[in-house]
Amino acid sequence: VNNVAPIVAPTVDPLPTKVTTPSVQETNPPPAQVAKSVAPVEPQRPARPQRELSLTQLKERTISLARSGEIPDAIASLRDLQTKLPGEDDPTIQETTVAIAQAYARLAERAVTDGNYSSAIALMTRAHEMTPNLPIYSSRRQQIERIARFSESLEHGRNLSADALREELGRIRESEGPQYYAVRLRLANVMAQRIQQQGGEQAQTKALITLAQELFEGVPEIDRLGERNHS
Repeated sequence: VNNVAPIVAPTVDPLPTKVTTPSVQETNPPPAQVAKSVAPVEPQRPARPQRELSLTQLKERTISLARSGEIPDAIASLRDLQTKLPGEDDPTIQETTVAIAQAYARLAERAVTDGNYSSAIALMTRAHEMTPNLPIYSSRRQQIERIARFSESLEHGRNLSADALREELGRIRESEGPQYYAVRLRLANVMAQRIQQQGGEQAQTKALITLAQELFEGVPEIDRLGERNHS
């Protein structure tokens, strides 16, 4: 019988029943960070291009601004029109230019009513410059200049001639039409103020009162001065 050594099975460690892993501490991000990461990002909307006014709309806007007395804005709108149209002879340019000239003229007439003749002359000059081919504004400016000279004579003139002033006042009456009486009243007040402020000789004051009565008879302020002169 052969002697055979017994086979011994190798020793194997039993399988571990539990595997331990190093613990990892969970960290929660701040709430703001969570909200930021979750909130959807909206794409930026492109700005809407400003719609360009049509030529008709631009023309109507210019005329509307002029009629409402907003002359600087009306001129700016006219300049915009001029960049879009071929030349100054274009009917649209002419129509809007006339509207602005009329706006200047209206302001000039208000200044005449207020007795501010220097402003009235300047405004009527602008009206003429806007439409140099229309003689109406240069003619009206000359009429206002006549009133301004007359007022200046009443306020500061020396050796005044009743006949010459009466003749000039008649020309003013022809040019002013219905508003003549308002102009006449204002001119009479200029004369009355000069008399009231007169500090010279009594004879000179009486001469001015006599002249005022000849030119502005019926104006209450002048009539009162005449009554005082006779008292």
